[in-house]
Amino acid sequence: MEIVQGQKILKTGYTTGSCSAAAAKAAIYMLLTGKRYEYVRLSTPKGIELNLNVHNQQFNQNFASCSIVKDAGDDPDVTHGLHIFAKVNAVYEDSFFMQNLDCNPYEHTVEIGQNQIQIFIYGGNGVGRVTKIGLSCEKDKSAINPVPRQMIVNGIKEALEEIKPQALPTQLWIELEVENGEETAKKTFNPKLGIIGGISILGTSGIVEPMSEKALVDTIKTEIAQFAKLYVAQSEPEDVPPMLVCPGNYGRDYAKEALGIDLENGVKCSNYIGEMLDYSCYLNIPKILLIGHAGKLIKLAAGVMNTHSSTADSRQEVMAAHSAMQGAKAETVKQIMEAISIEEMIDIINADSENLGLKTFDSIEKKIRMHIDHRTKNKIEVEYIIFTKVHKSIIYSSCALKLLKELKCEQNKADRG
Repeated sequence: MEIVQGQKILKTGYTTGSCSAAAAKAAIYMLLTGKRYEYVRLSTPKGIELNLNVHNQQFNQNFASCSIVKDAGDDPDVTHGLHIFAKVNAVYEDSFFMQNLDCNPYEHTVEIGQNQIQIFIYGGNGVGRVTKIGLSCEKDKSAINPVPRQMIVNGIKEALEEIKPQALPTQLWIELEVENGEETAKKTFNPKLGIIGGISILGTSGIVEPMSEKALVDTIKTEIAQFAKLYVAQSEPEDVPPMLVCPGNYGRDYAKEALGIDLENGVKCSNYIGEMLDYSCYLNIPKILLIGHAGKLIKLAAGVMNTHSSTADSRQEVMAAHSAMQGAKAETVKQIMEAISIEEMIDIINADSENLGLKTFDSIEKKIRMHIDHRTKNKIEVEYIIFTKVHKSIIYSSCALKLLKELKCEQNKADRG
């Protein structure tokens, strides 16, 4: 399947959830028919039917295993090309399977005619384990999200109804494994989310849309939800610490090195400032401290809430307009509009006249405040610290230092255990 994005035609792929469900379904076919299957058909929640190649087929009377190769299409997904395995053990009334006692499986039941079959789904090598609350999966269980689990159950039910075996198993134990999953997970958000030992089995539609902003925004929402479950759900609003938010590595590093706070329990929101604010309002996060480089956050003064350069780049216009309002010379405004970096613009402003920089930043801060309050409808308190590498902190909102102090107190409390 192809989609048009911008001015390009891009190829879609399929999720790790689709791979897992297809592998499990193919394994059931092999288990109950004793035959190899070159392809397996899978219906996705998006309504798109997939026909996927089946690899690494093994089976005997009570066991079957195979893999599906993850295809991310034109999406830059680190899981592209990995083999996703499903290993199925069948338990009949007169048989026994010694399951992994540490697997802590997800339990499902399907009805086939008058019979009920218990299905147990869990992760093996290369599938992550959840160690924190606030995610779609339960703590201490495998990182196999709800939609992929339901896809696995649906695929198994469909295969059983199609084959109509004379003897139905009473239990099916489904173990998912991912080739090189543990190493691949280091390139994902999993370590930060508290998912250890492998990747997550993900997907809500079954289809990977290339260059998907939704996947990144969903991850940001997950981090915000995790903060909400840790603090908001258990405390009165006045007792909830500020949620630290940084767009990226620059903000994280500056927060740690210059301000003495760690983003370990904070949120990295990338360019999606607007989505971050919206979801924080939805979850009633009472206070946010946003720390970021001026190259991104200065755009908020123009009402730009997606700060990626491909969406909008209003840096020169913001700096030029606000410096002009504070009395900058025409030549200064012209130089700002021709400048490339924020650092260069600040040098130009500072060279114009004494205190022009301070006045300009104060004017910009007021405009940022206006746009943030408009976006949040004043439902939550948002403070911000904006910096550059050379000029350090150039803009503090009115209560930013107060929230910074609260964050440090909370961090010290956590460090003391």
